[in-house]
Amino acid sequence: MDVKQRYLEETYLINLIAESSHKKKLQIYRENIELLQHYQIIHVDEKNGKDNVKRMSDILSIDRKYLFSPFYSDKLFIINLRYILGDSIIRYFYDILLDTQIVSYIDRKDSETNELIKDIVMKIGKNRQVKSSASISLYMNENCLFSKKLSERVLENIKSFFIYMYLGHSKYKWLAKLRAKSAVKRIIKNQEIIFNHPFNERMKKQYMLIYILLMKICIISLDKKETRKKVTELMDFQSYHLKAIDIGLTEIAIAYFRLKQKLSFFGKIQKGRTDLIDTVKNMAWDLFHLRFQNLSTGLPHIKGADVTLSLMCSIDKRLLEIRKYMRLKMLAYDKRNFNIFPFYEKDELKKTLSKDEIIKYFSGDEHYRRLEEKAKLDVDLLASEVENEFINIFYFHKWKHKVVKK
Repeated sequence: MDVKQRYLEETYLINLIAESSHKKKLQIYRENIELLQHYQIIHVDEKNGKDNVKRMSDILSIDRKYLFSPFYSDKLFIINLRYILGDSIIRYFYDILLDTQIVSYIDRKDSETNELIKDIVMKIGKNRQVKSSASISLYMNENCLFSKKLSERVLENIKSFFIYMYLGHSKYKWLAKLRAKSAVKRIIKNQEIIFNHPFNERMKKQYMLIYILLMKICIISLDKKETRKKVTELMDFQSYHLKAIDIGLTEIAIAYFRLKQKLSFFGKIQKGRTDLIDTVKNMAWDLFHLRFQNLSTGLPHIKGADVTLSLMCSIDKRLLEIRKYMRLKMLAYDKRNFNIFPFYEKDELKKTLSKDEIIKYFSGDEHYRRLEEKAKLDVDLLASEVENEFINIFYFHKWKHKVVKK
């Protein structure tokens, strides 16, 4: 079996599993174990799944509306090679991703939000157990992914964050400060490695694709044609220009096309505003963080765990609103290369397009074609072209916008 044929067989089986009952999922995995042995599948199962998110939220004593997994339900079931071979004990590692607002706002004065953030951080520091991590990866991504440096502001923010976290379980403030200083040194050392890692380039490209697609969604939303035609235009752009179809963002787009400004996540997207490019970039970071949560769930296992369950902690109302359109029903990831296959709770795309259109965009050959062409995609050039289109429409100017490369 050649590479393409094997890939198509594997993706076909993963898609089949996503649409099958619990019993059928297990049967498909068992009968195709040679092809699927490298995949781990996490799926929502209200009957057979276990709520391990509740266990962690109870330990941390944090309101569950601020702590969530990427799935629409926390009753999760794990299928992997060890389980199929008879080992039913699943060992979890919890990766607690702290939203950027929690890190960057922690030192602000006289704010109700600030007090809530401090309370959450101190609880995490006091109650967090060994098989978990409190991660500031989202903050570091947003502030360092493109700059490749740690500014004084970033260093001060993360120092303040760690001081408050260690205050949760340090008898003296001076001891918390000492531990925070040590944590900042570790962050600096780790970032020096991350800056030059291939994974960093993969994350940059992922962010840029989200940013480009968000601009295109905003452009198409201004058209007065019916929702189905808008969705078709968006799908054509993704398939033939972006070389990747993002179902999660397409579900968000469908909601936006129908709800318009009622979807507060897009509330600032209005013609004539002078800060629209920065606004879209910030929106892209919110969506990137949700995507990173999915990826974090598929990262290499830590400390002997079978499953890394990524929980995001956020008090951002706009992010909490938009995440409901990106909640998963299943996530499969390939342990050979840590590629993920997300399947979403929302299914408006299939309801909007015809069966023939769905086949057109999602056939195995089309998927593989996009995969090959994506490797050659000039992301910066495409970003420049879409930015020009966006600016001409939203700023009422007919001049070319020069993109400053990050």
